[in-house]
Amino acid sequence: MSVEVCWYLPGRILYSPGSLLKEDIAQRNALVLEMIETEGQPPMVHSLIDHTNRYTAEDLQARPRQASYYVSLSQDEVRQRLIGHPLLGWVLSINTPTSALKMAGAVMSQQSNYRWRSFDSLDAALDFLQQIDMTLPDLRSIRGR
Repeated sequence: MSVEVCWYLPGRILYSPGSLLKEDIAQRNALVLEMIETEGQPPMVHSLIDHTNRYTAEDLQARPRQASYYVSLSQDEVRQRLIGHPLLGWVLSINTPTSALKMAGAVMSQQSNYRWRSFDSLDAALDFLQQIDMTLPDLRSIRGR
């Protein structure tokens, strides 16, 4: 898969399609870090990772079901720089497709002390951001892009 990251709200909220491949996740982390460092705006830059309608049943069957497959990413140097970046806000996973990926996200966020949550829809994730970060503009005006 080709990895894409774009601004949902310039300087404040990043958006990227999800992936189950470690290589794609590592590449996405590098792109997110670069974008935060070059265009991110205080106080925080949040990241939306949208897994909605990204996988076939065969894709899901072919991926490891163990959280350890994804937790191994926690030792990646770029990821360590990303989660330690002072502008990194919440990382929100939308329609996280496997329990292994949900478990890995929860475990890694607790071990590394960064903010990660999983949501069933983009609207739910945006509602959460709107409530938690009072510095964001009204996100209803940019929904549905």
